[in-house]
This record gives sequence, C-alpha cells and structure tokens, in this order.
Amino acid sequence: LRDSSLTRLAGTMLEILSNSYFETITHRDDKNLYHREDGPAYQNDHWVEWFWHGKHHRIDGPAVVCLNPNDLFVEYQVHGQNHRTDGPAKLMLYKHSSFETQYWIDGRVLTLDEFSLWYFFTHLKEYDASNERLEFNQIISEHTRREQ
Repeated sequence: LRDSSLTRLAGTMLEILSNSYFETITHRDDKNLYHREDGPAYQNDHWVEWFWHGKHHRIDGPAVVCLNPNDLFVEYQVHGQNHRTDGPAKLMLYKHSSFETQYWIDGRVLTLDEFSLWYFFTHLKEYDASNERLEFNQIISEHTRREQ
C-alpha cells in the first residue's frame, strides 16, 4: 500500500511516498532529476542523499549517508564524483565490525600513502587518520538523531 503526495516548491518538486515500512521524501527539478539546493533531495529511514540536478553533490559534508542497520556508510561526492580533500571520501562499517575507508580525489581512488603524500603537499602538514572512526560515528549519530 503506497500513498503519494506531490507539491511544487520554489522550482523543485517535493514528493512524499509512504508505505507500511517507512516514508520517502524526494525533491526533483523540472527534468524530474533528484535536486535540492538546501538539503537532501532523497531521504527515508535508511538513506539521506544530496543531489544537484541528478548527481550526488555536497560541498559541506557527505552526499550519501546510509543508515541501514547492518551496513552503515558515508560518501563524499562533488558533481557525481567521489571526492574529499581533508579525509576519506568513503567510510564504511559492515555488520558493526569491519570498518573501512577509501580516499578519493576527483573521482580517482588513492591508497592511504598516496592520499597522505597528496595531503602533505597541498596542506603542508601530515595527514592524521586517527580520528576517522570518531568522525564516522559522529556523522551517523547526527543523522540518526535527525531522523527521530
């Protein structure tokens, strides 16, 4: 059973879909692409995603936050490409035990050593990976609180 509500707001179309499990809120542009300038364009109990005219995009935080109880992950993307200059662009926790990170610059994956070297030459200081898990936990906690 699914209910749908459609509203046009300031050049974007807001759609709220409800079923017996959860509610999904989407914002779309005139071409029906996911798009929102001031927040996530796609959101439900397990996903929060920022889009700019159909491409994952966010400058001031992660563009994708997955709150699936078994697999949690965060992705930083700019103009549809994995990208982050101050830490890993992908942070993932699988089945609450295996924590992984991936470093990406302009859609190209780097090893930790490659990223550390790039970071040193662009920031003129050493990269410290020791707080990555804490940062990940804070992002997940912030989005979990927001949903409640």
